Amino acid sequence: MLRALVSFALATLIAAGLGVGATRLPGFGAPKPAAENAAAKVETHAKADAHGKADAHGKNDGHAKAGEKSAAKTPPPTTVEGVLALPPIVGPLRAPAHVWVRFEGVVVVDEIEATRAKTLTAEIADDTLVYLSTLALPELEGPAGLKAVQEDLLERARIRSDGKVREVLIQTLVTQ
Repeated sequence: MLRALVSFALATLIAAGLGVGATRLPGFGAPKPAAENAAAKVETHAKADAHGKADAHGKNDGHAKAGEKSAAKTPPPTTVEGVLALPPIVGPLRAPAHVWVRFEGVVVVDEIEATRAKTLTAEIADDTLVYLSTLALPELEGPAGLKAVQEDLLERARIRSDGKVREVLIQTLVTQ
């Protein structure tokens, strides 16, 4: 029993180290928001008392004359690529009934819209909770058990994301 517990703890620490290490790789970091580039530009604007004067604004300043429709451009949708953190997940295992599991992890995704990324992480977290509640404690033991859990979670995440998820990294998996 003690040997199995030590093996499980060691596998968890290795997986957590790999998860943290993967976030340090080039291309796996958090993306820079598009608003960062827009905030760097300084916008010149006419004073309040100068509105309506011919020389107060430039030619294409976005102000429409009376009766004209404004040709406002919609900004492109912001996208996310890289590592998305899943919220911590706590739930019971199937067997033994008194054992609970805490899961923390991240998913590595291809480019997706930012709003979709938020809903996707919530959906993957929900799927993970449901999946973990179907497991028995012996299925989590050892490196082979941990790898099987990771592969099952990756398969579920890829189905949920229409193939946008590249990897599921387990940072923490603790039972009590």
